[in-house]
Amino acid sequence: MEHFYDRSYQYPGGLDKRFDMYLWATQGFPDIGGCGGDWGQRLSDNAYLNMLNGVNVHVFEHELGHGFGITDFYGEEGAIDGFPPGGFPEPTIMMAGNSAEITNYDGWQLRYIWSKIKNQTDSNGTRRFTE
Repeated sequence: MEHFYDRSYQYPGGLDKRFDMYLWATQGFPDIGGCGGDWGQRLSDNAYLNMLNGVNVHVFEHELGHGFGITDFYGEEGAIDGFPPGGFPEPTIMMAGNSAEITNYDGWQLRYIWSKIKNQTDSNGTRRFTE
């Protein structure tokens, strides 16, 4: 957040090329669970410190998935906010309790999302991302 409110800061490549994600350690936040999005990952300060000892790293990895555009998968098979019809071909870290590590399926999801957004352009027709 160092440059977020500094309107005079010049981002390398310009403001529209910046990509910022923040680790947000919060006192009093629940020690298990968190939240994440394109702005970063929020977990308790204790959770981040415990990760140094390898405890519950999967929670951070799950929240990091949100930073890259992967959704949560909760609910039951076929539910609007749940599993895809037929279930998942293998475990995914994006479904709480389904995997304690990033899987090949999570990698597939990330590559699929990238294939959909990599050629997006801004209002001037300039590509937003470079490969």
